[in-house]
Amino acid sequence: MLRDHEVFGVSDTTKRKAKQRSMCKIHKDKQIELFCKDCRMAICHTCCSIKHRKCDDVDTLDNMIPVIREHLSNLKLKMTTSEKRIIFKKSQLEKTVSNAQSIKDEIRQLRQKVVEVILRKEKQLLVKVDRFSNKQLQELQAEIKSQEIELQMYQQQYQFTVNAVTSNCEMDMYAVYESVGEESTDNRDTDNRPAPGRVVFTHDMDKLSKAVDELQLGEVEVVSGVSDHQSTPVLHHTIDCKADDDSGGPDLFDVTVLTVDGIKITVVADYTNNSIKTYLTSKQNTLSNRLYVSNCPRQIAKLNERRIAVSVPVSQEIVTVDVTPDPVLLSTIKTTKSYFALACLSPSLLVAGT
Repeated sequence: MLRDHEVFGVSDTTKRKAKQRSMCKIHKDKQIELFCKDCRMAICHTCCSIKHRKCDDVDTLDNMIPVIREHLSNLKLKMTTSEKRIIFKKSQLEKTVSNAQSIKDEIRQLRQKVVEVILRKEKQLLVKVDRFSNKQLQELQAEIKSQEIELQMYQQQYQFTVNAVTSNCEMDMYAVYESVGEESTDNRDTDNRPAPGRVVFTHDMDKLSKAVDELQLGEVEVVSGVSDHQSTPVLHHTIDCKADDDSGGPDLFDVTVLTVDGIKITVVADYTNNSIKTYLTSKQNTLSNRLYVSNCPRQIAKLNERRIAVSVPVSQEIVTVDVTPDPVLLSTIKTTKSYFALACLSPSLLVAGT
């Protein structure tokens, strides 16, 4: 029963690791030593000679170890990549929650500002109502005061007339007679004055409702690939563009990123070292290659995902370069002026500025 076991002393301090031998499930007395790649299964020699004679690719398990180690390395790399992606996605999740909360706060602040505008307009209307009403109240109070004085005067005249009639005094009767004559000559009618105006509030409810319905506090949408003025930039990685054979600098006057066969290629114009340098963006600080130009390159215009145009003002040239990902000179355009700024309108049309 112990024929497949490797036995060693418990006092062995070398920490040997027992090598487990696997036996064939069909031929139980045969050890598994081969692997059929066509059938993708481990087999013994008997299985190979009987059932796998027509298979094209049968190899020993020892020869499969490098493949398994490479697979293990790839799995470890994928695990590391997955972990980084999970961390990145979690950070995106936190940013999404924070972004949503900040947008909600911004919308509430905007709503508050709109409410403040409405309250300010309300206050203006209330002030007008108070001003007009106070003016009317003062006029009415003045008229009431005048009427009260006039009423007191009539009451005094009435009492004086009653006393004169009851006393039979000729002098009092004569005084009453004179006052009656004066009243007959005074034909003023104070009741003919126009009635004070009434404060009214007019509004167009239909127009107001339409204005409220058309009121837009803003738009909420999902955007990607654009700059966000409220976001915080995060350093991804840094490319050191200084090469061992550089004569100075480098002075990087422009940069662009191309996608060649699914690989991100960073292209820079090194002004001091008269060269166009390309880097594998996925591999930090890895110089792919460089292309020397006649003089100091200035600006890069991206023609497509594999081709760029570069201004060389000192030499009065514009060069076109293919990125394979190595930079390869495609053509040189001689110009009558020194063009510095360069932009692409279409793959065959450039705009340049001196």
